[in-house]
Amino acid sequence: MLLSTNDVIGLQHLLTGALRRGASAQTICRVLEQAISGLYHPRGRFTQWDFDISFLVKSLGGPRLLYALQQSHGLPSWRTVNCHAKIPKLLTSIGIPSSDEIGQNISSFYDPSVKPHATCTPGGLLAGNVVMFDGIALETRCRYCPERDSMLGLCCEHSHRVKTKVESMESVEQVCVSLADQV
Repeated sequence: MLLSTNDVIGLQHLLTGALRRGASAQTICRVLEQAISGLYHPRGRFTQWDFDISFLVKSLGGPRLLYALQQSHGLPSWRTVNCHAKIPKLLTSIGIPSSDEIGQNISSFYDPSVKPHATCTPGGLLAGNVVMFDGIALETRCRYCPERDSMLGLCCEHSHRVKTKVESMESVEQVCVSLADQV
């Protein structure tokens, strides 16, 4: 009756943990009642499916959607996903992409440890990657890149005219003035 009238967050994790500990039927019912009232939240023991769903939610909907689904459906957090899955890192180009940047991005995304297992795809085939090049900036705002200590978001045609390395507040203000002059 408890399960038919309530939606229990993390029900599979709750039951798996209780059965692993050898809990009695009364104990399992008590834990279910605590979970329904919000006093018990099972943690850990996520499956690869949970990590994949969290990765997709974060990638497509952003961190706020992942947090909301983490609270409502018991998905793992982004930090937990990062600990259990190797996620390729895209090196952003500040200006016109160099051959080193292109090579590093290709190596990062075609690394064999990043590819899924053959059993994860229909028909036992490995999932493919697509390489695309275009001249469209996906995010049109300037932002700071701590890995490169530079500003990103400038168009590649004009970014070579300004100093993108952040050395002081004056260098950032100089980029702002240069952007205002070009508009």
